[in-house]
Amino acid sequence: MEKTQQQWDKLLSAFDAWLGSGGFSLDEILFVKEPDIETLNLQLEKYGRYLFKGNYPYNYYAETINAITGRRPRVRRSLQPAWDLALTWLRQEPPQHHLALPWQALASFLSIALMWGWPIMAGIIILS
Repeated sequence: MEKTQQQWDKLLSAFDAWLGSGGFSLDEILFVKEPDIETLNLQLEKYGRYLFKGNYPYNYYAETINAITGRRPRVRRSLQPAWDLALTWLRQEPPQHHLALPWQALASFLSIALMWGWPIMAGIIILS
């Protein structure tokens, strides 16, 4: 939990620094009595596009949104436009799928099972 909080603090300070370059502050948008949801969503979307164009990982953007909702739970359900951008990001960058078990490892497991005289285990390995 402490490690997550440290990561969130870094992400929020990076977002706040980015906001500062545009004349905004996270304190004046989020940490007021009535948060400005429209401005927050707009700035989060712009920040997400900035991260995407800068080849940052998706996780930076998603965790920035999570950090904001962690700091101010009241806005959690109001950040749908920001999450929509996040889902668009995922569609643009589909994840790479890795083999669960390379064929070389499967062949070695099979060989060992056959060498030790375990035909049932070899059959299970082949079927998996």
